[in-house]
Amino acid sequence: MAKYYRATETFHVGAPKGVVARRTVIFGDVYEGSDPLVRKYPQWFIEVDSTSLVPVVEAATAAPGERRTVARKKTAVPVTVAAEPSEED
Repeated sequence: MAKYYRATETFHVGAPKGVVARRTVIFGDVYEGSDPLVRKYPQWFIEVDSTSLVPVVEAATAAPGERRTVARKKTAVPVTVAAEPSEED
């Protein structure tokens, strides 16, 4: 089972060997233990439990019998434009 590591702070590093470009690591980003950044800068990562990495996703459709309320969109009210006064007035 692969180990995962979370960044403890935001930092920017030059390209480690085997990586094409410079990288910015954002606080909270998760990387596998085999990532060159984790191996080169272990002081900026902590190991996390892989079961905590599963994102909570809301179901796209309602379950049978579930009611979802949606606010109705307001309809546009027609706007009348007053005629511009003529120069004769």
